[in-house]
Amino acid sequence: MKVFAKIETSEAIKNIADIIDEADGIIMSVDVVEPFLTAAKTDVFSIIAMCKKAGRPIFIHYVYGVEGKNYPLIQKKALQSYCDVAVDGYMIETMIHEDDPLRICAAMFETLSEISSSPKKTEIQQFYEGSDFIIRDYIIHNAYRITEDLDVRAIVCFTHNGYTPARLSSLHPHIPIIAFSSVDTTYRYINTLWGVK
Repeated sequence: MKVFAKIETSEAIKNIADIIDEADGIIMSVDVVEPFLTAAKTDVFSIIAMCKKAGRPIFIHYVYGVEGKNYPLIQKKALQSYCDVAVDGYMIETMIHEDDPLRICAAMFETLSEISSSPKKTEIQQFYEGSDFIIRDYIIHNAYRITEDLDVRAIVCFTHNGYTPARLSSLHPHIPIIAFSSVDTTYRYINTLWGVK
């Protein structure tokens, strides 16, 4: 079983580096923590970068609006900015749209499909310096660089604990990562990673 830490308090923001180190992934309640981020002089994208550098999946969670009013979905512009930094997933409160939750999920899927069809080019992030697994991380990093320089169609890897596909995913490659594992828990875990099949 994997543990995803849901971030929605000022205490969590203060201790975010330690939480990222200990958790298997992060769920960020963006609209809830916005005031705490401002107070801590940081932003959601800095925390996303920390997660990606640590090779951890991050999910964005939104609960917009106030009681008795409409709860608009996350805007397309915001979704684009999160896709550009390879956020692994989005959580929406379908229960606040009790009239038609399937329509809400379908609308979100359509928007994400449209956005992800033309990903933004990102800078290569170096994560292997000072790593406990410097040789493995260096190989993973250079596998990604090869995909940038050559006409490679996919990255295929075999994994026992999900480390390699998680690290590759954090680099936001523009081709699919195809991962194989004989471990059930790893199989479920890598299904949460951006761009991993």
